[in-house]
Amino acid sequence: MSPATFLCLPAAVLLPLGLIAQSPPRSEIVELESVEVSAQKRVQSIQEVPIPITAHSGTFLEDTGVSQYKDLAPFVPGLFVQQQSPNFPGINIRGVTSETRVSIFQDGVSISRATGSNVELFDLERVEVLKGPQGTLFGRGAEVGALSIIQRKPANATESYLSAGFGRLNERRLQGHVNSPLGGEHLLGRLALTHISRDGTVGNLADGSDLNSRDTFAVRPSLRWLPSE
Repeated sequence: MSPATFLCLPAAVLLPLGLIAQSPPRSEIVELESVEVSAQKRVQSIQEVPIPITAHSGTFLEDTGVSQYKDLAPFVPGLFVQQQSPNFPGINIRGVTSETRVSIFQDGVSISRATGSNVELFDLERVEVLKGPQGTLFGRGAEVGALSIIQRKPANATESYLSAGFGRLNERRLQGHVNSPLGGEHLLGRLALTHISRDGTVGNLADGSDLNSRDTFAVRPSLRWLPSE
């Protein structure tokens, strides 16, 4: 008996022509937009900041309907918010309470007191949430972390925006802004406003009114001066 003879052929020869694998077309390179933050008191790319930080742009907040701290919490890992009263938000980062432990800053100014920390999140450039301790950059009250709110600054352009919405419980929303140069290219102005109202959800048997209602109106005027050389 003659020895068996094996013939090795390339795999492509053994496959039908219609089944020959073809390399997929090269996909296009997608470049993500760089996020700039001011967590270290200067504008930097978020990738250059050695701090556990979550930053969301104002456009993202508008697209997702974020107008309060409790609306922001689901988009920030480790952030929990309890609206204990209309003027006292309970902010919790990494499971630690906010009592003198979480600092809140708006355009670099501390608004950490409970009676002044509850602000409407509208017409913002971005919101930064830093996990603590952040005592070096945001003071001794930032042992757990800090929230930095940066509003949109007046720009050298003439523009306006207005949006309105309606919902259940007779909810009504109105938000908009007007931006315009006031003195050539050096003096700029911006006016932003928001209004939210809603009927209550709990009936008050004592006087027949409704509890947990909301009626908020906020206006933010701002001026910006760009000096010449």
